[in-house]
Amino acid sequence: MIYAVKNQVAAVVPYEIAGQSSTLVQVEYDGIRSVATAVPVLAAVPGIITTNAQGTGQAVAVDQDGSINSASNPAARGSVVVLYATGEGQRNPAG
Repeated sequence: MIYAVKNQVAAVVPYEIAGQSSTLVQVEYDGIRSVATAVPVLAAVPGIITTNAQGTGQAVAVDQDGSINSASNPAARGSVVVLYATGEGQRNPAG
């Protein structure tokens, strides 16, 4: 589980479902379980996390000093910048 908010859940999907067309998802909160619901399984779609959380525009890039990288706050030459990505998918050899 990554997070849960009203009407949305984000979770890490196990590698074992790779190649399946669908899987069952069930949510439990305070000991009460939802009805298991079939959801489609899609191929991995890697992406860079963006500041607008829509997958477009500026990437979330954190400079070596912990500040957010931007056009007005560029990283110093030779420094480290951290990017955040999602959608890894199955690896070879398998995970």
